[in-house]
Amino acid sequence: MSTKKELEELIDEITFMFDSDNANQFTTKFFSSSLNLSRTATSEYLNELFKDGKLIKVLSRPVYYYSKKTLESLYGIKFDTNEFLSLEGLFNILDESTDDFHNVIGKNGSLKEALSRIKTALLYPGGLPMLLEGVVGSGKRFLVSSSFDFLKKRKLIEKDMNLVHFHPSYYDNENNMDTALFNPDFGFWNKAKGSMLYISHVEKLSVSLQNKLADKIDYKNTNNSDEPFLIMSTTKDISVLNEKLQLVIPIDIKIPSIKERPFTERKNILLKFLLKEEKSLGKKIILSKVALDELLDAYMESGVTKLRVDLRKLLSEVIQDSDDETIIIQRYHIPKTGKRVSFETDDSKELELMEISEHFSEERLEKTENIEYYSKLLKIFENYEKNKDFSRFIDESRALTRKYYDNIAFSKKINNFNESDSIEKNLINILDEIVENTRVVLPFNCVSLLSKEISQYLDERSYYEKWLFEKYFQIEELLNFFKIQMETAYLIADHIASILQERFSIIMPSMSKVFLTLNIYFYNRELEDRLTSGIIICHGYSTATSMADTANTMLGHQVFRGIDMPLHANVKEIALEMDNFLLNHKYLKNVILLVDMGSLSEIEKYLKIYTNINLAVVTNASTAVALYIGEGLLEHEEFSKIVSDVEVKIKTTSRIISLNKKKTAVLFISDMGLEVSKSISELVQQSLPRTINIEWICIDIDKMNNFFNNPIFADYDIKLIVGAEGLSKDIKTVSLEELVQPTDLSILDDILKQDLTYDEIELFHKNLLKNLSLRSVMEHITILNVDRLMDLTVDAVSKLQKNLNRKFLPKTLVGIYIHISNLIERLVTKNELQVREENTKLFEKNNREFILAVRNSFSNLLEDYNVEIPISEIIYIYDYISHDEKVVEEEL
Repeated sequence: MSTKKELEELIDEITFMFDSDNANQFTTKFFSSSLNLSRTATSEYLNELFKDGKLIKVLSRPVYYYSKKTLESLYGIKFDTNEFLSLEGLFNILDESTDDFHNVIGKNGSLKEALSRIKTALLYPGGLPMLLEGVVGSGKRFLVSSSFDFLKKRKLIEKDMNLVHFHPSYYDNENNMDTALFNPDFGFWNKAKGSMLYISHVEKLSVSLQNKLADKIDYKNTNNSDEPFLIMSTTKDISVLNEKLQLVIPIDIKIPSIKERPFTERKNILLKFLLKEEKSLGKKIILSKVALDELLDAYMESGVTKLRVDLRKLLSEVIQDSDDETIIIQRYHIPKTGKRVSFETDDSKELELMEISEHFSEERLEKTENIEYYSKLLKIFENYEKNKDFSRFIDESRALTRKYYDNIAFSKKINNFNESDSIEKNLINILDEIVENTRVVLPFNCVSLLSKEISQYLDERSYYEKWLFEKYFQIEELLNFFKIQMETAYLIADHIASILQERFSIIMPSMSKVFLTLNIYFYNRELEDRLTSGIIICHGYSTATSMADTANTMLGHQVFRGIDMPLHANVKEIALEMDNFLLNHKYLKNVILLVDMGSLSEIEKYLKIYTNINLAVVTNASTAVALYIGEGLLEHEEFSKIVSDVEVKIKTTSRIISLNKKKTAVLFISDMGLEVSKSISELVQQSLPRTINIEWICIDIDKMNNFFNNPIFADYDIKLIVGAEGLSKDIKTVSLEELVQPTDLSILDDILKQDLTYDEIELFHKNLLKNLSLRSVMEHITILNVDRLMDLTVDAVSKLQKNLNRKFLPKTLVGIYIHISNLIERLVTKNELQVREENTKLFEKNNREFILAVRNSFSNLLEDYNVEIPISEIIYIYDYISHDEKVVEEEL
């Protein structure tokens, strides 16, 4: 790679982290230092890249350079100029771009991802068709209107154009619907050319009209014309649509219902409606915070349509008691639902009457007690970074934490009291387990405060995450600081957070982990000596547990845990128990394992869960051995000394083994062959914004006699298997079909978030959407003409469904299309699947109707490529279809 190209890639990479606070990273000095170039050479390359139109140049002192394409991608804009006189001028342009959809409540919260995908579709050349999924009243129509305004603002359509809305329910039969939508003279489709067409309730179109719409979309996707921007919506999901239409919709967006939105958003939606009614009535509407809470409880379960009706009904009743200028909404005006926990209050601020505008919360996190606490804590850490005075950091953070207890313990800003109580019960259960193993001490109200804080985070997650994202680097630095300075406390806090998520699906925010770490550290200063645990494993009923109980009683502390194994249990079964223990005690540094048989002394050979701990295996387990080891642990003797001494003092053998963590890997498998696996792996890797510390491994499953005996599983920590489901209950799997039609990328996100930032993961999603479209995958895995192959394949599969009287799921359809494309190439290149002859004959005997249905359905496809489909390939199709879940039998 040339030096100039290296420089360009460096600028692309760091522009992803663009921020007003890190401007010094975009200077000639920084670039020359990073690439070990002279200032003169670097300056020459920068000017060349600028002249090539690849850089944005800011003519300040010093001069700044940014990647043009990266800024345009991040902010969804096109620069009219590549040169700015100041950073302020550049920031003004970027700030204007980020104000898109400014009227949408939730643009920085629950709708952030949806709006990002909408913008991706609208900014794609010519626009990508999209489907909005959401219940009645979720705000789909308003999002369409806002999208139309966005296009006008970006000058992608003319200002005098109108939004065209087609509603199938307005027409009583298919012919009228067809004429209204597709008539070449006055149909809605032609009316919308050069503008936007919105088809609501698209699922109400007949099958033939859905096919016709799919043809129109396909033409739009493959031709540069003035075809309309297209948004469709449904109150169901994409699976209710005809499969042909599904295949031409690249963007499918789920819109949350009103009751699924965060508290601040629900409040602002209600207030926005009240403001509209205020203008309509010509009267001021005033109410207290308590009355507003009651309104939210009474009316926010339904969608926006019913909300408008309910509020007007309420106001029509209240207005009778009001004067000429003001409408006062009191608590007694609002219907009681019995859902909200009611608290009588004498707080004058809670009862104070205020105008609507005074109740509004901006779409940012309000300065709550916990955000204020964490902001001050980060400031204390910032001061520590300057003076490196650890004692001062501890004293100041302890004083701040005590004050925080007083403030948040009695906060009234928790919206869901029942959820807070539920979280507290779960935390208490987890802490009871931790205390038993580590004897950790926490202040009385720590768990209560922590549960309230997590509850508030869950209700306002979108806005907390925005604050957490803004402070991401500072928080990461603080947590890394804790890992070093308060290692034990941090490991235990992290362990508690992991259990909370694994068992109860409750996510502890990173700052709550900071709070918990500090509390563990403040009240357990000798905790570093408690990182060694003892385990006793013996064969026989209650042998190990009785020995552990006796030792613990005599020692006066919970030191050992006993695991009883059946007499016939082998080493592998016992290793599985150890795996579970190590997985659930990641914070431990040392484990002393007492076993009753010499055959268990090499148990580490069978362990699958590897953590960075030292494991000592001591044979000839007995109460005497346990007491000797326990006394050493309680006296905080060194781990290695305890193990060596017990071997000398008591007749036993021991070994210390280091279990080192393996490198993370993602495994790609395809029954279509190794080349397909490699192609998909390449497409996923191409979607990454940069290289990360993960191995991407492709294997040929057909050449493996015993899958899990492959050395890969010994050498790597396999986090995900792509391409084959159900191989292992312990390793997450995702099928190729699910990647091509991604609805939930959280499995991938969980792996990538260790190496990539939030913005980088978002960019990965966008790249994956483009790189792993059905068309892109087929282009990547076949040498044949994709357009011709896709048309014939879709026709063949459609006929197969009719002949079998079945309708395949979308995921299954995608898999069949990909497989058949691969199948045709194999037949053309004479590389068909091999199946044992006896299996072929048995299949032919038992499945004659299916074989005939496949050959009839695929006749045009096979004739076009002048090939015949062998029984081995038909067997594969049969097996694939048989795994199609919830196959719907219906007349097609």
